[in-house]
Amino acid sequence: MKKIEKIIEYLIYLLVFLLPWQTRLILKQGMINGAVWEYGTYSLYLLDFLFAIIFILAFFYWLFRKKDNWKMHNKKVSDILGVVISFASIFWAEQHNLAIYYFLRLGQGIVLALIIYLISVDFKKIALALISASFIQSLLALWQFFSQKVVGSSLLGMANQLPQDAGVSVVEASFGRFLRAYGSLPHPNILAGFLVVSLIIILGLLIMSSTYRERYFLWLVAVVDFAALFFTFSKSAFLALALAYLFIFVFLYLTRDYGSKVTFYHLAMVGILVTAILGFIYSDLVFVRLNATERLEQQSVTDRITYLHQAQQILVNNWDKGVGIGNYTVADYNLSYRKFPGYEYQPVHNVYILILAELGVGGLLIFFLLIGAIIRVILNYRLEYNFELMEVFKEYKQQEMVEDYGFATYWFLVFTAILVAILTMFFFDHYFWTLYSGIVFFWLVLGLWLKQVRLNRI
Repeated sequence: MKKIEKIIEYLIYLLVFLLPWQTRLILKQGMINGAVWEYGTYSLYLLDFLFAIIFILAFFYWLFRKKDNWKMHNKKVSDILGVVISFASIFWAEQHNLAIYYFLRLGQGIVLALIIYLISVDFKKIALALISASFIQSLLALWQFFSQKVVGSSLLGMANQLPQDAGVSVVEASFGRFLRAYGSLPHPNILAGFLVVSLIIILGLLIMSSTYRERYFLWLVAVVDFAALFFTFSKSAFLALALAYLFIFVFLYLTRDYGSKVTFYHLAMVGILVTAILGFIYSDLVFVRLNATERLEQQSVTDRITYLHQAQQILVNNWDKGVGIGNYTVADYNLSYRKFPGYEYQPVHNVYILILAELGVGGLLIFFLLIGAIIRVILNYRLEYNFELMEVFKEYKQQEMVEDYGFATYWFLVFTAILVAILTMFFFDHYFWTLYSGIVFFWLVLGLWLKQVRLNRI
């Protein structure tokens, strides 16, 4: 059984590494008014096959374990996962099959979180898999910006993107249109979210790193990730990263761990320096994004306001039980007086409002209960007590205990800061709820957070 668990563990690392790649087989292309409708498209992703293998192995692994090992180690976690699963069964939507498709996607994310929670995984190996993936994505993003093109590849799940094409994410001004970096992901904001998580993990790894070779690699990835994040021109991602780093700073400020504080200051200064240098070189583009006076920036603001008004119209008659999971754009199409092409219909750019519109007030309430449970764990965490214990172990030369408590504490800070960043980005985008990579990524992070909470016995 140990061999099966080891195989599952390394398949999880592979899944994390491959997560940014969107290779898929389109089973049924969604169409509205003769145009592509992404949110009505049924797809089978390459990662689905990998997940299926993980799921089957995990099923047989738990099937043949002793009965005592079936129990969850933390009743609070089982309660949280139970209510999350219960509110997901939404089948009263107008497009029943679409609701089932999105329900299965949500279920896939929850099952992945559960597998990660129960299977032995090495946080450091998962972290290295993720930042290695981010390093590749960052190099690809830098090449895309400087070449001003995204080369399409059906094998890699990437579409051609040129700044002169309509619908492509660009920064536009009187002096031209400049392509924002995509990586291999469907939108620059999604790449930015992935890089934010990578930069939070890099901070934790730098604090816990013990070899110069590893630290050199981490500093290299950090510089490249900061540069790639700049070229996504994602304002919400920068805000999320700032809040996550502020969260870590507040916790570190309460401790006497001088080395961790120095590492934090150094990484923060590197980020500020890289952003400032690139901001100076591309000040015109930064000004356009921040000032929002140019045509496309104004249109972006107008579109977001329009999406909020559309959500308000949907909620008027559906606030109690929602329109059904995955059926937001269907409801938007039915309510619109003038019928537009399929690509015009977008979910509201706010996950909280989107959950309310699709699952109703009960679904949103349960999601808030999940967030409330997370906040309760954060408030109950005794950081100073853990550091005091580490000082005692240092005094008695118990280096192994010092490392155990230190790593547990820093992983708690890292994964909690990631959740802070993601929950912040929930206010400004929808991909953690609507797109495959976002759904899997959110539940992957939540599973890792729950696991370290259990291991810390918080």
